[in-house]
Amino acid sequence: NGIKAYNTEGGIITANTVSSPDTIAINAYSARALQITDNTISNSQIGIEMWNPDGNKQCSGDGSFVVSGNNVGSMGGAGMKILIADGVCFSDNLLKSFFSLTSNSKDVIIKNNQIIGSGHGFDIGSSSVLSMTGNISHFNLYNGFRFTDSNVITMTGNIAKNNSMNGFTFNENSYAS
Repeated sequence: NGIKAYNTEGGIITANTVSSPDTIAINAYSARALQITDNTISNSQIGIEMWNPDGNKQCSGDGSFVVSGNNVGSMGGAGMKILIADGVCFSDNLLKSFFSLTSNSKDVIIKNNQIIGSGHGFDIGSSSVLSMTGNISHFNLYNGFRFTDSNVITMTGNIAKNNSMNGFTFNENSYAS
């Protein structure tokens, strides 16, 4: 594995190049108010994996948990895999592997990210997203944006183009405002 942050509060993981770490390039488990920014990741099964990250629903300032400006190449699995997140901000990331948010995550902000040439683009399951704005998902094998048993409080300015199946798909238990 590459970089690990377990049970930390505060801290910065920035401007690293992580290549061929085997399973996971950057792990953050039960971390609070962490900044994961401007990293370049390649040749891994998962780019960035987070279990139970906790932030303050903001994209800057004290108490914020921010994942921003990362360049994640084609992974064997997810570019970013997030479970049980609370108040985390994802912004301005470039991924060539899918973004997975699951397991009762809540109050998450997803803005200005781009996913190119993955299986799915954004895959949101069993979660509540506070806002999803200005994201682009294109040239993916399946769906650009897929929502399963999830809701998005504010969803504006997202673009899905040239995805093989659907641009946006919501199952019967999902909705966006």
